Amino acid sequence: MLLIYFSKEDEFSMNVLKTLVPDVKEDYLMYTKEVIFCITSNFLFVTNETIEKDFEKIKKDFNLNGNQNDLEILVISKHKSQHDHHLITLHYTGNFNNAELGGQDYTLSIANTHIFGKLLEKIKESKNPKFFIEATHHGPTLKYPSLFFEIGPNDESYKNKNNIDNYVSILKDLINDANTPGNNAKKKTFCLIGAGHYIDFEEYSKILQKIKEKMPLVDTNELVVGHIMPKYALNQLIENKEKFEILIKEMITKSNANFCVINRSYAKSSDLIAEIIKKEGKEVIKI
Repeated sequence: MLLIYFSKEDEFSMNVLKTLVPDVKEDYLMYTKEVIFCITSNFLFVTNETIEKDFEKIKKDFNLNGNQNDLEILVISKHKSQHDHHLITLHYTGNFNNAELGGQDYTLSIANTHIFGKLLEKIKESKNPKFFIEATHHGPTLKYPSLFFEIGPNDESYKNKNNIDNYVSILKDLINDANTPGNNAKKKTFCLIGAGHYIDFEEYSKILQKIKEKMPLVDTNELVVGHIMPKYALNQLIENKEKFEILIKEMITKSNANFCVINRSYAKSSDLIAEIIKKEGKEVIKI
């Protein structure tokens, strides 16, 4: 079951909801049996307990069966940045340092690589504004597979009807996929250590191609990135080996990663990083 969260404090988020459902009267809406809309205040500070309470109420209100272990979370959100053009972003949540915007210190959420892969395909097919994958950042930190789907960078973007319509079209395609049997196969995942905060389609394609050069038998169409540790977080953590090892392990386990990629353009001490990854029994690809 996919829970899609909308925030009352986020005008863009509510505009998307009202485009999908013009007459919203409740905080929970069964859009389909597999997709439930939930309205919250500020999702940055949602907890596992909040998700569990929502899930129990949803089952009761809509007479649904289901298991918490099958839950997936998608958050509809605006994106703030200094960019001077409209953009769409996807990112996982978690904190490589102190939790200043929700969640727990030095803890990551489970990455919703399944929905990430689906949305990536839909965004590629759409007439979208510029697209970026963002490095893992901010809260909440959840034990349920989670993903933020955002548009930005400013008020003009949040209120632009074409942007909203395009975004809603992508979201509807995702929802249709979620309700189509056989369309939910999960891809192989990898963690990326060393990156800027933003990765566009071109750079992501280059990363996949470099992986292909190291792993000739891999089908890059079947790969999806999990947690991403950016250069600025890496530089802060490398001096604290204990926390660094814990977070590398979290990246691997919470992405369910098949292997890890070290981007040496951004990551110094690649041998040390590789040693930590190998302790977790995962293959290391240096690019």
